Amino acid sequence: MSTKPAADQLVEQYVLGDPAGFVAAFRPDALVDINMPKWRYQRRPDALLAELKAVCALPERRVTIGYHEPTADGAVVELVTEATVDGEPRMIREAWLIRTGGELVTALTIYCTAMWEAADIARNRAEEPLPRP
Repeated sequence: MSTKPAADQLVEQYVLGDPAGFVAAFRPDALVDINMPKWRYQRRPDALLAELKAVCALPERRVTIGYHEPTADGAVVELVTEATVDGEPRMIREAWLIRTGGELVTALTIYCTAMWEAADIARNRAEEPLPRP
């Protein structure tokens, strides 16, 4: 058993690119609620395994944790995943609300920008200078 809080274990498995470890961090009855700009879906963690494998296998995948705040029952985490697809940069920004019970994650709500293509990234950087990356 790890001594890390369940929320930290979940984030660590995602950053490391370990889909099976990510799924193992959840209780069997846990629910993942994913909210994207024009769509929302809910799945059990094991039903996300194929999608997780695809995201974790993105070429030159890098994950940056921009914010991580423990809460009484989990954590709030901001993640930026960058990768190269077909030779072009891609980026996904997410906010995770992680809820835990005991040593496992009971629920994960994700607010996601969806994958930005190279033109989106370049346009945002050119038109909207940000004081914080």
